[in-house]
Amino acid sequence: MSLTNKAGMPAILYEALCSLEANNEHLHNQGWSVTEILEPTRIAVLKKKYAPKLEIDAIDQMASALGTAVHILLEQGHKGKEDLGIFVEKKVNLEINGVILSGKIDYYNQNDELIVDYKYQNVQSWVNIQDKLDYLTWQLNLYKYLLHKNNYPVKHLQVLFIFKDFREYEAGKFKSYPETLWKLINIESKPEEEIEYFVTTRLAELEYYRQLPEKDLPLCSYKDKWQKPDSYDVCKNGKSIHSFLNEEYAYTFMQRNNLDSSYEIVKTVNKPKRCERYCPVKDICSQYLKECQNG
Repeated sequence: MSLTNKAGMPAILYEALCSLEANNEHLHNQGWSVTEILEPTRIAVLKKKYAPKLEIDAIDQMASALGTAVHILLEQGHKGKEDLGIFVEKKVNLEINGVILSGKIDYYNQNDELIVDYKYQNVQSWVNIQDKLDYLTWQLNLYKYLLHKNNYPVKHLQVLFIFKDFREYEAGKFKSYPETLWKLINIESKPEEEIEYFVTTRLAELEYYRQLPEKDLPLCSYKDKWQKPDSYDVCKNGKSIHSFLNEEYAYTFMQRNNLDSSYEIVKTVNKPKRCERYCPVKDICSQYLKECQNG
């Protein structure tokens, strides 16, 4: 993947981001990383097949780069403590039915049998934590599985959130707002047989689709695209009184309630946030291109 500089950022910043991307090229190996197998199939396979040809503008990598900077800061505080049983940015690999699964673990304490993953994110990610728990649970459990298979014991899984936009004066005003700049949460540990079934099934699925042309890949769902389904609102004077996911339901509602012509049905088309801002393969994705053509 190559970085463009369409935004015209200063060379000193652009070159630093290029260097960071070069260090991430290990993700484009012949196997799969934990991060990759948790992505939607269409995105994961297209990234793997077309990695050298992909382009992304450097400005879109800034958020990721700032997260990497925080990781480096946390890494420096524990670096060189392997003899004490503490490992940072630990890389682990495992061959499963001829396919390599790899992972890079932010923090592992062998004495406490503990994995900690760092997340440098917006406060909104904490507010919507329930939407992310399934992903976090599988990510941490896959790391646990890799360590177990490499003879490192794991009993405890945690995620450390650090909020980039935390405002102290907001803390306490809203129930869902974090009280501090950071939050540490425990993650459920899954049985090894469940993890093993998921890993073997998922790798086999990805390897199968890797051999197929782009048009035959599974389509991304609304959830995959970070897109709310289109809605049909029954409105009066521009204000919605009821919302439906189907135009027919909205029309039936109007009929049953004998609503006059002062009411109207307004369709709201929600944009796919991931596709528009965060997907590096959108320009070669027929699903995205078709949906753009259809408005």
